Amino acid sequence: MNYPYLQAKKHIQTILEKTLISNGFPSDVKLEIPPSSIADFAFPCFSLCKISKSSPKETAQLIADELSTDTIIKKIEPQNGYINFSLHEKNIIDKTINLILKKNSSYGHLPKKEKKVIV
Repeated sequence: MNYPYLQAKKHIQTILEKTLISNGFPSDVKLEIPPSSIADFAFPCFSLCKISKSSPKETAQLIADELSTDTIIKKIEPQNGYINFSLHEKNIIDKTINLILKKNSSYGHLPKKEKKVIV
């Protein structure tokens, strides 16, 4: 099931990968979850400094300058070697509520597996 929050995360990963590749960086995108007062997702740029031959702050700024907001991403802000992404909360909430109403009681349930899983 494609939950709106996970779709937003995948969207950010996709646009970051394209931007990294176009700037000669490896496309390995690992998003972090920063404190909620900062952003919804963060991308650390520290590992890219060897390639950019710049500080983490400058590298984050370089990449962030090529990214743009859209219907999913409300704000993109480079900060201390991270690129912080804030989502349009209303958009995510509306999509989530619509998905809950559509799926009804099956919302949040995983498909049944034919195999037994022993924990």
